[in-house]
Amino acid sequence: MIILKHLTIERFRLLRSMNLHFPQRGSILIQGPNEAGKSALIESIYFALYGEPLLLSRGKYLLDDLILYGAASAHVTLVLSVGATELSIARTIERGRGQIVNLQIRRLGMPEEALITDLAAANTRIIAELGRMNGEALRDSSLIEQKGLTRLESISGIKRETTIRKLLGIEKLLELTEQFQVGPDDEQRLKECSEYLRLTEMQARIPQVSEQLNRVEAALDAVATCESLDVINQQESEIAELEQTLEEIQDRRLKLKSRQSRIQQLKKADTTLSEIISSYDEMAEARRMLPELEDEIAELERREREELPKLEKRVSELAELTRSFGTL
Repeated sequence: MIILKHLTIERFRLLRSMNLHFPQRGSILIQGPNEAGKSALIESIYFALYGEPLLLSRGKYLLDDLILYGAASAHVTLVLSVGATELSIARTIERGRGQIVNLQIRRLGMPEEALITDLAAANTRIIAELGRMNGEALRDSSLIEQKGLTRLESISGIKRETTIRKLLGIEKLLELTEQFQVGPDDEQRLKECSEYLRLTEMQARIPQVSEQLNRVEAALDAVATCESLDVINQQESEIAELEQTLEEIQDRRLKLKSRQSRIQQLKKADTTLSEIISSYDEMAEARRMLPELEDEIAELERREREELPKLEKRVSELAELTRSFGTL
């Protein structure tokens, strides 16, 4: 089954810019007035798949007609899945220079393949991944452009039988027989398809498992939140106890500082007291020696009164004797 996932359009036909995500289930209705770009949207999907316009212009494919008027390039990116295979197709048209393609193929449970940039190789690979459904088969089965409604008339009414016979001619049957003939690689391809089917079933179960996983994760988050709240409450209780202990330590610190200051004051007072005691002892010693000093002072005064005149008289005599000696 082919499922469209994502379409990005820039400067394609009448569409200047569009970023569209397709729903994975249900039908898609595209509604709008004339010339609003509904056909351009369908043609952008066709161009992304096959790299050619949906309509022929003068019997030729003119890629430049797909570029928005006045623009130099157009870009279309389409992401789709075919079973367990996802294709990401990006095509760019540069006016007068052709187109550039980037094809990325991813298979569920397998390594990512190398990017395909060769135009012919990319177109061939896309058709192969689509079950060998080329552009003509898609137009005949699903897409009928407005200017190609006559093709419906050609396969209706009287011409229907002729058209069916023509489509189911011998050459076509031979071509289909040769195309779908069982080969030696079909057993391996059948095995791979079985594996892809199993992977697709697993992929289909992914949303349900993801939802269950989300519920489990939500429950685990709730449990983790409750545990975190318990831890937070316990930590808050411990913090409160630590804060109370810190306040007690600060009070004790203040008291110890006060005691330390008091001890320093007492030490200073003790030093001062020691100095006072020492000074008092010196004063007592001085008072005890004071009478002796007074007696010595009185004796010195007495000697000064009694002996000083005699000494002065003797000094005078010696001076006179010295002068007489000098004269002699």
